[in-house]
Amino acid sequence: MSIARFAELAKNFSVGSPTHSGVQLEVLRLYRQFVRVAKAKPEATRAQTLATVRRKFREGAQIPRTQYERIEYYLEVGHRRLKMLSADEIRSVSTFTFTRPGPEEHAKEEE
Repeated sequence: MSIARFAELAKNFSVGSPTHSGVQLEVLRLYRQFVRVAKAKPEATRAQTLATVRRKFREGAQIPRTQYERIEYYLEVGHRRLKMLSADEIRSVSTFTFTRPGPEEHAKEEE
């Protein structure tokens, strides 16, 4: 089969389906990998792990498509975290955030 024929068949195969950029496909692939790994975790922590994965990806979906560097950074971080979550020693994930005191709270601390 020639390359031109193969390209024509491939184009016809994707008719009606949305097309995604390479970065979008990479994000989707990473998400699927996270979900697979989360589903392999112990049943007691599986729901929390899946919820955390879904929440973090929803937060990431708010990043504008034009911020390529930021998206690439989050992809790198995501791959590292996937590798950590894949380890047998890790049973679940959770997140926490540090909040910096605002100017009024900082002034209270100084008193």
